[in-house]
Amino acid sequence: MELTEVVRVFGVLFLVIALMVGVLHLMKRIGMPGVNSVKSGIRISGQCALGGRERLLVVEVDSRRFLLGVSPQGINNLSELEADAAQSDSQEVEAPRNLSRWLGGRQA
Repeated sequence: MELTEVVRVFGVLFLVIALMVGVLHLMKRIGMPGVNSVKSGIRISGQCALGGRERLLVVEVDSRRFLLGVSPQGINNLSELEADAAQSDSQEVEAPRNLSRWLGGRQA
């Protein structure tokens, strides 16, 4: 094999691998089933970013809903939400103006 053929083979190989990585990344971004999902009965039904790396998550486990605080230091269970507090995914909830006061003594 000549050098130009070797370069061409590695070029095509690189393009195929890059295409596969790109398609996988796109599938993860748009939430395609079967990609990065485990049928465990756990579903994130809502989230709200609070800062650079902090966020609130509403997580459904079986038929129960939990409000979780996620930060680089860990994950804290802030509250178990009542069943009648369930809202459809299309509705948005306005965050309280003073979130730390709203959370009260629930912070770890």
